[in-house]
Amino acid sequence: MDYKIELWVSDKYGYKSDSEEVYYHVKGAAEIFAKSASATSEWGGGVNATNTINRSGISGTSVENYIHDNNKDAKTMWHTRDTSKGVDITYDFGMIKSVDQMHVWNMNQMNNADRGLKNVKIEYSLDNENWQTLTPQDGLEYLDEKNEEYPFQLTKASGENGIKATNLNTENHEPV
Repeated sequence: MDYKIELWVSDKYGYKSDSEEVYYHVKGAAEIFAKSASATSEWGGGVNATNTINRSGISGTSVENYIHDNNKDAKTMWHTRDTSKGVDITYDFGMIKSVDQMHVWNMNQMNNADRGLKNVKIEYSLDNENWQTLTPQDGLEYLDEKNEEYPFQLTKASGENGIKATNLNTENHEPV
């Protein structure tokens, strides 16, 4: 069986609607990375969903010190073509794992960091057929207005080179 995390994204609630990028790293008992990533929309030209799992633009030796670049052409990131109907990205981990945390690096393109994801819904499945929606932990206080349909709110990246995981849009920027 495959273990997948699927993100459903709507530009209606995002920072900007023309493109998005997010790099996900999941930390369980040991660090695990997705084996594949696919998206319903990709810009092309090397800025596809695979960049969210292939360490493009990421440097460091562990999740605590990984940093992401701010490539001016976003060649180390994922861009979508059209988000007017929403877009999803699916990660396949190739195995069933218990996941404790998911670290997020939001779109960090120089001068275009507002193209990142903001409000997202996370779904997961053990069999790629029966999907369940992940709910945020109780007590999370987002810095912007909460959206019930897309209950996870991600922090906007700075656009500066060498940023740590942006994670959730809370005072402490907790991982998902």
